[in-house]
Amino acid sequence: MRGHRRHRSPGPGLPRALPGPPCRAPPTAWRSLAKVDAQTLLPGNTLRFRAGGRWTGQLSPKGSGTTAEPVVLTSYGSGAKPLIEGGGVVDAAIRISDEHDIVVAGFEVTNSGSGTTPRIGIGIGATDLGAVTGVVVRDNQVHAIQGAASDGQASNPSAGGIIVSARGERTTGTSMSTTTRSGCR
Repeated sequence: MRGHRRHRSPGPGLPRALPGPPCRAPPTAWRSLAKVDAQTLLPGNTLRFRAGGRWTGQLSPKGSGTTAEPVVLTSYGSGAKPLIEGGGVVDAAIRISDEHDIVVAGFEVTNSGSGTTPRIGIGIGATDLGAVTGVVVRDNQVHAIQGAASDGQASNPSAGGIIVSARGERTTGTSMSTTTRSGCR
């Protein structure tokens, strides 16, 4: 899958990943977030989501890029940004965990629902990895994130539109560097 592009198009039925050329044209596009999340992406891979498309659940890709060849999640076609709706049933609508050199660009992201669970639009986290570099979040519209209050507070620091967390033991430590958020609203 190195350097290949995959297209995502929402639709009924099972996801399709048919044998054939490395670039999946829209008629053979994967049709569920679960299909994407089941793959391990390689440096240079690009996943394109159809403009105007709508997906519910969590987008949680696996696999990192390199400085020269990041993994890219973006859109194709014209129209509204692809919508990733957490629906209030996932902690984050888009979750990047323990990955580096990955670009998330051009999505509309929501995550609201009833209950008291803290919610996140785009969550970026790393644990015990040392320095995490090359995570870029740009040109996304993140809104309608219904976070939960904690201990009577009006807000919860673990809920919000875009949350970045770096955690680790003192021996390893984890830090985020070159994490970019631009053009997001």
